[in-house]
Amino acid sequence: MANQNQLNSWCLQIIKIGIFVILFLPLLANENFLFPFVFPRTIAFRLLVEICLIFYLTLIISAPQYRTRWSKMLVLLTAFIGIMFVASIAGTNFYHSFWSSIERSEGILTWLHLLAFFVILTGIFKNREDWRPVFKIVVIAAWLQSLYALGQVFNLSFALKTTGTRIGGSLGNPSFLAAYLIFIIFIAAYLSTQTRSIRLKLSYTALILIDVFLIFQTQTRGAILSLGCGLLLLLVFNIIKAKKLAVKIGASLACLLLLSSALFVYANKEQSWVKNQPALGRITSISFNDITTQNRLIVWSVGWLGFLEHPWLGWGWENFHAPFNKYFNPAIARDVGSQPWYDRAHNVIVEVTVATGVFGLLAYLAIIGLAVLSFWSKLKDNQWPTKTALLFSTLLIVYFLQNIFVFDTLNSYIMFFLILGFSQAQPTLKLPPETLPSRWAAKNRAALILLIIVSLPIAYWFNVRPTLANYYVIKAVTKNKTEPAKMLANFQKAFSYSPPNDQELRFILVQYTRDQINWRGVGQETTPLINFTITEMTKSLQASPDSVQNYLLLGELYLATSQLNQKHWQLAEDVSLRALEFAPQRYQIYTLLGRLKMSQGKFDDGINYFKQATNFNRQFAEGYWNLAVAYILSRQPLLAQATLDQAEKLNFPVYSAKNAEKLLAAYQDSKDLEATVNFLEVLIKKLPEADNYRQLLDTLKQISQ
Repeated sequence: MANQNQLNSWCLQIIKIGIFVILFLPLLANENFLFPFVFPRTIAFRLLVEICLIFYLTLIISAPQYRTRWSKMLVLLTAFIGIMFVASIAGTNFYHSFWSSIERSEGILTWLHLLAFFVILTGIFKNREDWRPVFKIVVIAAWLQSLYALGQVFNLSFALKTTGTRIGGSLGNPSFLAAYLIFIIFIAAYLSTQTRSIRLKLSYTALILIDVFLIFQTQTRGAILSLGCGLLLLLVFNIIKAKKLAVKIGASLACLLLLSSALFVYANKEQSWVKNQPALGRITSISFNDITTQNRLIVWSVGWLGFLEHPWLGWGWENFHAPFNKYFNPAIARDVGSQPWYDRAHNVIVEVTVATGVFGLLAYLAIIGLAVLSFWSKLKDNQWPTKTALLFSTLLIVYFLQNIFVFDTLNSYIMFFLILGFSQAQPTLKLPPETLPSRWAAKNRAALILLIIVSLPIAYWFNVRPTLANYYVIKAVTKNKTEPAKMLANFQKAFSYSPPNDQELRFILVQYTRDQINWRGVGQETTPLINFTITEMTKSLQASPDSVQNYLLLGELYLATSQLNQKHWQLAEDVSLRALEFAPQRYQIYTLLGRLKMSQGKFDDGINYFKQATNFNRQFAEGYWNLAVAYILSRQPLLAQATLDQAEKLNFPVYSAKNAEKLLAAYQDSKDLEATVNFLEVLIKKLPEADNYRQLLDTLKQISQ
């Protein structure tokens, strides 16, 4: 029995260590992998959960006190994943629903690991005393994250530099960092209520203040506003429920200060001191005329149309891209170079509804609602103070509100499931240990060995193979990007571990193949890579026939390699028309078809396609630019100039140095000497310092005479 107790102790310690390491995962990033802020973290999370699960299943054979009891929360979580599974089977792409993309890594597979994480948490940590060290570890990890993010704010050498003024910490994205820090603020506040140590209280308070500051530095409007609503909720509760008059007065003054400050800032939104403060400037710029707001509303309206088509079970988990392409609204494309490929609704409610239908949405809302009720229901039995229920229910409300504007990631999921687990905590009194007869306890070692043997192929298939595929792709595009043969060899290795359904890896293959074509042309060096890419993309489309983006990529590749095989023109048209079946309003498809026809000398057909692309969105300047170039090549200079004027009115940089060269090259390709001369005269007026255009104009005038 002593040996048995020792084995149980080891299992318990390994499980706790595994969970504590998971809490540090938001700090993990590895540039040796594609999507370094997401993929390594997800693989590590899966492996750690699998290791913990092996030892947990071993432990509960002879220590039933650690078994997770069925609860309403566990039933709801299981039901939600079950609905997710059924919806995905009935959806558009089950493979993508199960695995997700490398960039997101939040498919059913990850959700199954989250469910196992919840089971282990609620089995090992039974009461508030058990949970306290868990939250302390969370705070330690949060301090490291906060210090790193502060390094970004002050441009310290150890911190990864960010683009623009927004910070992302080691999470790599401002919105993701803000969502994570919201959890930290409330957990630190809870720990502060659980200690009498002044030193610890000051430490928790400092972390709260730093993280509020950092959330403002992320400039994430949804998180800032949601946190403000949470603070307001806490103050109103104290005004209504507090027993001490001093607390009521303090809460009232704080509430008045918060509201008056918000109104004062908004009233002065046009002042420089507001506009020059990035977070305040972004918050006060929120309106229906704000491009970000308009884009969100467009995406949500597309989600609504997708829901109306499949209201009961949705399109399947992680398949938001399918309704987005089918009901694509061209109005979302405004900026030059805009390539809106949304795979997220940037609204968890919309996304869950589109993915899993009404049943999935109800289950998701029930999970959050039950968690809030769980905290308050324990007040009846005095299981914990009102402050605890208030803090964590407010946290869940803030989390829900900010998710209306963003989407979840593994970082916030880990924190969310921690809170769900804590909501199931029992009273502080510890239960006496339970034991089973020795004949059961003796089976632990055999069970442990069997679980390890069974888990090895599972870990290899779900974690090792994707990791190897990712590694070889990165090796191909970093170490071998100047050597097509070595690049090809590493892509071949990568795809030996990656089925054709893994679209992102093929996407990268096409991109780098096109780069090789641009650098080296279509020749002996690049032809093997081109043929391999076409073969892999064809397989990928057969496996995932709804991938509009892959159709366009393959069409672009066929167009770029038409000199290799003239049949590629027809193949480019075929895949483009196939893409139209899934996304009839995607202007990029019409643009590709227009370019294809122009390259074949079928100018009228090409112009018609460019006109169709323009008709979808009269405010998209790039559409007019493409149409103008088509007019130039078809020797219609008056229409070309009128169309260029329209593009310029829409702020397209028509006469930038780079674009001026492109237009001049198009005029020269048209062989229209008079039109080229007239355009050069326009260029000289637009760019008076460009002497080379004057010299060329003089030369062409002499030729024309």
